[in-house]
Amino acid sequence: MRLIRLLLRECRDYVQYFVIPALAVVMPWWLAIRFFRLVAYVPFLYRTNAEACINGAEYLNLVGNDKTAWLRAYKVCQMVDVADVFLLATRGKGYWKKYIHENVSELLSSRSIIFFPHYGAGMWLLRIIALNRLQPNLLVNRLDKSLTAYNLLNRLRVKVLQGCGVKLIFADDLKCIKAALQNEEIILVSPDMPQSHVASFQSETELGKLNIMSQFFFLAERRSLAVINVVLGFEISSGVRLFEAQIHKEKTAEVYANYFARQTVEAIKKHPYFWRMMVMAPQVMLPLDSSKTSQ
Repeated sequence: MRLIRLLLRECRDYVQYFVIPALAVVMPWWLAIRFFRLVAYVPFLYRTNAEACINGAEYLNLVGNDKTAWLRAYKVCQMVDVADVFLLATRGKGYWKKYIHENVSELLSSRSIIFFPHYGAGMWLLRIIALNRLQPNLLVNRLDKSLTAYNLLNRLRVKVLQGCGVKLIFADDLKCIKAALQNEEIILVSPDMPQSHVASFQSETELGKLNIMSQFFFLAERRSLAVINVVLGFEISSGVRLFEAQIHKEKTAEVYANYFARQTVEAIKKHPYFWRMMVMAPQVMLPLDSSKTSQ
């Protein structure tokens, strides 16, 4: 029975991570986003992560009156995020101009570091940087080598990004990070997932203290890099990506972290179902009365 359950789960995951999102390649995007909204009504699809995240949203009092609608919106976000793996490999500049609205291009410079939260669907941000003839370096965790559907999806994501000219750097690979900085290439970091035994800031926001890795904010301060914070949202009705960027210069690491935290929380308050770290809300968003300010 255990083996049967495992096989059924993997079959479901292959449908969730490959079959359904990949259909966006053979549909016009306006139809694909409508299809995703319909799929979101299917109870057993994308359920596990959605239910885990809504528990985090309830912890932060961000669910509202319609829990079912919240779950559907989260599922649509998951589908769009995965569909972008396939769309990035098959869609050109015309798609980018029509369905990605952004102010990132006007703020980009070679001596900058980009911070973005685990929010919305953001793979197209890397294409935008490449189209501006700058070299993006994305900091990532090491991939799990087991052959699950989710891990295979992550491997495909890596292949697609590398095909777009993105360099992937492991967060502990100081040599590659230093080389990217020397070559005046852009580094991209998602700091809202602090690691154990890694220094962090707890920046006060309306929702609590956002627990974020501090090392790259200190890097920006030491190297006098421009800091660009980007929120990677989109419209569920149309599927249009909305990348909203803010730039900050010549600040301290803590000030940079506070700017990032405020912009992130403003986005979370608007569309909490887009924040994938909601699954870890008690660890990532600490209570305001917590006496702990840094570690």
